[in-house]
Amino acid sequence: MWGDDGDDLPPDWSTTANFLVAKVDGDRKACAGATWARSAALPAPPIATAETPRAQLKARALAAFRALPQSQAIESEYAVWSKTQHEKAARAWFEHGKARPTIRVFSVQPAGPTLLSISAIIAEGGCGEDGMHRSLWALWQVDGSSENPLLALRNQPDESMTMRPTAAVDLDGDGRVELLFDGFSDAGSANVFGQPQFLEHGVVRALGDSYVHIEGPEIPILICPC
Repeated sequence: MWGDDGDDLPPDWSTTANFLVAKVDGDRKACAGATWARSAALPAPPIATAETPRAQLKARALAAFRALPQSQAIESEYAVWSKTQHEKAARAWFEHGKARPTIRVFSVQPAGPTLLSISAIIAEGGCGEDGMHRSLWALWQVDGSSENPLLALRNQPDESMTMRPTAAVDLDGDGRVELLFDGFSDAGSANVFGQPQFLEHGVVRALGDSYVHIEGPEIPILICPC
């Protein structure tokens, strides 16, 4: 058992406020690599892993993503930046170079929602005025038919935030779906060294109708970003 003063904790853990130390009963090998847990009194929940959307849904989602005010703001910056670099801009900021947005669908069965996530990032140049560094994550609930999908925005997109969801699951058995992720970054919450907040793994919970409660063990980066 590690001390509660943090002195005996592993280095990464001792610098974060989010950690849990507990005794695990059962097969330790079965729990190796686990990133979340829930009460043993609850039944095993269905887990919806990431899927690739159909072409029609993908096209509609990309159009919705590009139309977001936050995406339009990045687009304006990207157009100016491209001129300073004396190069022709791509059709969209998230299609610059080899980078492409990550699009994932999560269908929670039998009665859960279908959620669609798009994460995109552009990271070009240095840390100063010559660089173009922006990211965006958006999440929608998909309703309607497969021929006419309807998208309802379910998060609050931010021009400095990106996330890679991996699965959707009702963790605590309350009937509300949470998202699990591998990788979250928020440049708007940079530390004194200029490094963005970074969570390697974690959970996104909905507050009301919006997935805005993001939690997980933070891994601080204590070097200059340049």
